[in-house]
Amino acid sequence: MKRYKLEGKVFEAEDASGVIDFMRKDSWSATQSDKEFLRKTAKYANMWSGDTFRYDSKEVLVKDLLSSGLLEEVQDGKN
Repeated sequence: MKRYKLEGKVFEAEDASGVIDFMRKDSWSATQSDKEFLRKTAKYANMWSGDTFRYDSKEVLVKDLLSSGLLEEVQDGKN
């Protein structure tokens, strides 16, 4: 299991689905369909950072969030 940091919150997830599940639980738009949640998350991330975020799958969105620095993988002993 990997550890991630998003907006100051550290959490664990096994894969991209786990990251998106955490984000959904922490979101006001948790009841949206996966497709709509990914699209809106990509839109807000773009507004925040100016980077482009793909949202055709959980895996590519998480990869783009990591690349942008909005989502960070936390190494053991660091937070």
